[in-house]
Amino acid sequence: MNPTCKAGDLFVLNDNDVVDLLKAAVKREGSQSAFAKSHGVNRTELNSILNGRRRISASLAKALGLRRVYVVEEEARKHSERLSSLAACRLA
Repeated sequence: MNPTCKAGDLFVLNDNDVVDLLKAAVKREGSQSAFAKSHGVNRTELNSILNGRRRISASLAKALGLRRVYVVEEEARKHSERLSSLAACRLA
């Protein structure tokens, strides 16, 4: 796992990094069933995520002590600023 960015205590992880964390956590628990039972998550969902059929769910992220956030990339930020400016003009 190689975090893509570090700022203080904040690590930015992509989905593959989170799956790697999940695989390591399952290995520590001994099995997918043991992990699911220990963390109160659905084993079928866990299996689907580990096998790339589903994306990381909020409940599994929480079980790993993570939460999902969204990062605004430069082009999206510029587009968002233009939309905000247009909305402000219309309200004035």
